[in-house]
Amino acid sequence: MPGGVPLLGHVNEFRSRPLDLVLRGLDTGDIVEARLGPRRCWFINHPDLIREILVTRRELFTKQTRCYRTLRLVLGDGLVTSEGDLWRRQRRIAQPVFLRKSIAGFAETMASCTADLASVWRAQPGGTFDVAGDMMQLTLRIAGLTLISQEFGDSSGPIAEAVTAVLESFTRLATSALPYPERWPFPSNRRFARAEKLLDTLVRDIIAERRAAREATGELESAADLMDLLMAARDPETGEGMSDDLLRDELLTALAAGHETTANALVWTLHLLSIHPEVQTRVADEIKSHLGDKPADAKSVMQLTYTSQVFQEALRLYPPVWLFGRQTSEALELGGVQLPGQSLVFISAWALHHDPRWWQDPERFDPDRWQPERLRAAKEAGRPKLAYIPFSAGQRKCIGDHFAKLEAMIVLAGLLGEFEVQPTRDVVTPEPQLTLRPLGGLPLKIVPR
Repeated sequence: MPGGVPLLGHVNEFRSRPLDLVLRGLDTGDIVEARLGPRRCWFINHPDLIREILVTRRELFTKQTRCYRTLRLVLGDGLVTSEGDLWRRQRRIAQPVFLRKSIAGFAETMASCTADLASVWRAQPGGTFDVAGDMMQLTLRIAGLTLISQEFGDSSGPIAEAVTAVLESFTRLATSALPYPERWPFPSNRRFARAEKLLDTLVRDIIAERRAAREATGELESAADLMDLLMAARDPETGEGMSDDLLRDELLTALAAGHETTANALVWTLHLLSIHPEVQTRVADEIKSHLGDKPADAKSVMQLTYTSQVFQEALRLYPPVWLFGRQTSEALELGGVQLPGQSLVFISAWALHHDPRWWQDPERFDPDRWQPERLRAAKEAGRPKLAYIPFSAGQRKCIGDHFAKLEAMIVLAGLLGEFEVQPTRDVVTPEPQLTLRPLGGLPLKIVPR
């Protein structure tokens, strides 16, 4: 890739302007070499090559990267970080838990938490709120209640602070020039270790209490939360359930990773609606037409087709998981390029979703591009399926995608039917960390309709 400096290569640009870097790669080719310090890496820019990595030759591209090693410090061997036979076993056990019919029962909790936020906004009509902070707090609260029946509503509470500390440490640890940076005796590492221990202790204590209750009373007639569902789930091939260690890993994976991505997806959706009032009006009218004054549920939000298109378009323009990597397990050829073993390859949803080869006028916010007839036309014109990967793709596609979509639709329905969001800044800058956040939050004016 053009640019770079001696010794460091593209590492400074990768840290300071990564979104510009991956877009510049689109102009260079479908597989573009760069250097991060002494290490060579490749940015993969064509959906067909990405299909090879994620689908047809996935066993040759592992998660043994520094990024995933950093995630394992907290998430252990959850579905995001595990591989091979362990991952396949965990996926078989957990898959039924995250099907649409299984997670539909959590819609009431999602709607209730959203209504509580609406009451806060309602108390200050015309006030300005940091919507980024509100969405983080809201999705963390929903995660706590639906995963382990714990109330995490206080943004200044120890659990919320621990989750924030862990997530904010990720980029520092994953991009540090030091070897094994988590082992160095820095104050930031001590904060990270305390936060990880707090979360680990919390989840393990809840698992132990739940196991003891089950032994005392037998199997529950109904599940109170996702923990109950995961405890009851069995591998269809062996009949085995999850160990406490693996249950801990899956719960922390869902807690730490799931709420952050959904929160940012909602933040960017509200940002886009605030600067496109005509689209926002269409969304509000659709919500009022189908829901009236009733709270949203899993069935009713399926009728909000235009609101769903808006959310899909927001995920295209601002994919929360904007970049992820894989490492080759052996030397191989990809797209005519010979890659050595242990080569690092990057896949950027940001680049794919802004590629003019697949998206007409890619920088334009156009929810109507998700109309069925336009989707058919795009497919007939040759747009590959993997030109859109907000939840990754293949067998490693995010298992919580249905949960995230349901949560987002219920939150949007619960807020936009009652409130208009208006911008307070001329420019909102994306900040690419573990997920794609708005730099400095997102203050919006909240006006009752």
